[in-house]
Amino acid sequence: TIFAFVRFGVRGYIDRAKHKHYRFPSSVGVLAWLFTQLGAWLVVLGPILPKTWTVGPFATREVATIVGAKMMIISLVVTSYSGHWKCYRRAAAAEAKDEQYYHKLSLQKNISIAGGFVMIIGFHLPHL
Repeated sequence: TIFAFVRFGVRGYIDRAKHKHYRFPSSVGVLAWLFTQLGAWLVVLGPILPKTWTVGPFATREVATIVGAKMMIISLVVTSYSGHWKCYRRAAAAEAKDEQYYHKLSLQKNISIAGGFVMIIGFHLPHL
């Protein structure tokens, strides 16, 4: 996810939103790019920020990690629903077993990744 911006860039996210027939593909693409990139960077960089780093009473490295994890969870929920759940249902209706299996597996992976982000949030909450 972190290096997806190199491969796809904002344009790739906008093109994907157009392919999925979202109402406002440019806005959706930019928001998807922002949530995945900023969220991933905050999760990765949050723990290694200096302990004295603050930008106000609440902006600490723990908060940076928690905000990043929440952004990634939101991104995963949207991706899971629009990219896998809807496709899984379509494949089930068409009895396309291979496609159905792929989307089911992707859904399960996204759920487990979201669970990992919930654990990251739980780990950082006691330090606030």
